[in-house]
Amino acid sequence: MYKHLPKILELQNIDAEIDKLKQVKAKIPLDMKKLNAELEKQKERYESQKTILEELQKHHRSKERNLAVQQEQLEKYKSQRNAVKTNREYTALEEEISELEDATSEIEDEILELMISIDEANDRIEEAEKEYKTHEASFKEKRNVYMSDMEGFDKEIAKWQKTREKVSKNINPALMQKYKNWRKRRGGTFVAVIHGQSCGGCHLRLPPQLVNEVRKREQLYTCNSCGRILYWEEEEEPEKAQLAEDNS
Repeated sequence: MYKHLPKILELQNIDAEIDKLKQVKAKIPLDMKKLNAELEKQKERYESQKTILEELQKHHRSKERNLAVQQEQLEKYKSQRNAVKTNREYTALEEEISELEDATSEIEDEILELMISIDEANDRIEEAEKEYKTHEASFKEKRNVYMSDMEGFDKEIAKWQKTREKVSKNINPALMQKYKNWRKRRGGTFVAVIHGQSCGGCHLRLPPQLVNEVRKREQLYTCNSCGRILYWEEEEEPEKAQLAEDNS
C-alpha cells in the first residue's frame, strides 16, 4: 500500500489547490454583499432626501391654501368697512382685519422659510443623486469583474477536478477511503512528508527509529502526535542533481 502514497500526496496537493480556489471564490459573494449594502445605503440617503422634500412641498402647499383663505377673508372684511354704521362695529371690524393681517404676515414668513428649505433640500437631493449614481456605476463595474472572476475560478476548479479524477483512479481503494475520511473529519493534509527528523504536518520531532522505518518504504507508519501517515521523499543523488544543473 505504501507505493500508493506518492499518488495520495499528489491528490493531496491537487485538493489543496482546489480548496484555495474555493476559499477565494467563497469570498466573492461576501464582497458583493458589502458592495450592494453600500449602494443601498446611498440609495436610502437619496430616497430620504426625496421624502424630506416631498414633506416640505406638502407643507408649503398647505400654507399656500391657508394664506389664500386668510387673504380672502381679509378682503371680505375690508369690503365691509363702508357698510358699518357705528364706531363700535367699525372698531371691532378693524381689530378683525388687524388680526388677519398679522396672521397673513406670519403665514407669508413661514412660506418664505419653507421656500428656502425647499431650495436647500433640492441641493441635497442633487448631491445625493450624484453620489448614488456614482456608486451605482461603480457597483455595476465591480459586479461584472466579480462575475468574471467567479467564472474564472469555476473553470480553474473544473480543470483541477479532471486531474483529480485521473489521479484518484490509480489509488488503492482502502487508502483512498482513509484519505476521504481524514478530509471529512479533519481536513488538511493526510500524508506528512518528513523534514529532517520532524513530521511535516505537526512539525514535532519524530523518534529516530520511526524515521528509519519510514525510510524503508515497506509499510505505512503514522505520526504518534497528529496521526498523519508519514512519507519519506528520497533526496536526489548528488551526481543526478549536478547533471540536471549542467543541462539547465
